[in-house]
Amino acid sequence: MKRFHALVLAGMMGVSLVAVRGFADDANKGPNSGAKTPAAKDSPSSVETATVAGQLADWAREHHDAVALATAAHVLAADAPRSMDKPDKKTDGGSGEKPMITALSSDALLAEAKVLAGGNADVAAAVDSIAKSIPESRGHVGGAYVDSDVLLVGQTMTYTMTLSGGDTMEIGVVCPFTGDITYHVYDENNNELSSLSTTDFLQVPKWTGKFRVVLVNNTNRNVPYTIATN
Repeated sequence: MKRFHALVLAGMMGVSLVAVRGFADDANKGPNSGAKTPAAKDSPSSVETATVAGQLADWAREHHDAVALATAAHVLAADAPRSMDKPDKKTDGGSGEKPMITALSSDALLAEAKVLAGGNADVAAAVDSIAKSIPESRGHVGGAYVDSDVLLVGQTMTYTMTLSGGDTMEIGVVCPFTGDITYHVYDENNNELSSLSTTDFLQVPKWTGKFRVVLVNNTNRNVPYTIATN
């Protein structure tokens, strides 16, 4: 009986050691990126389309240009984004009341452009002409996944997402002014893969795993933003 107990105990210890070794191996894999060089593109990606449209929309708001805002809607409609379905995100810090959030969509941008045109008949006509040039289909439904929100003063926002190994992952963040927001990308072992503010993140994970994208407000004001992923 003692021999039986000893064998059982040894077996359990073996299983435990395998499990511990497995966890250690996961932690020692190194950063989960760089599986291969992302494939060259012969046309803008869905994330690039969303970020370019978002940047143009922010420029149009700053300069009170309704035609540019309608043009952003036209750009976005060519590769219509999808809203993230219940994104896994949480805030840390920050204070104050959150202002109204404007979604990054072609319809929302067109509606905003029409309001911005005001009583200027020529501008309103130009906005209407751009709106009519957008196909009824609004492009294919299959563009980037987007989520729009506002970072309060002193606040960070963390998105957690699972990405597939071997597939290119692309992340872009749009905000009104360059440098307002810095975003950091971490793998599940807390390796920082990137820290960016002006360019899109483009990498190929080595294995399927969870990633955190941490957005940091670098200003003393509330900053609206849109994050886009593929």
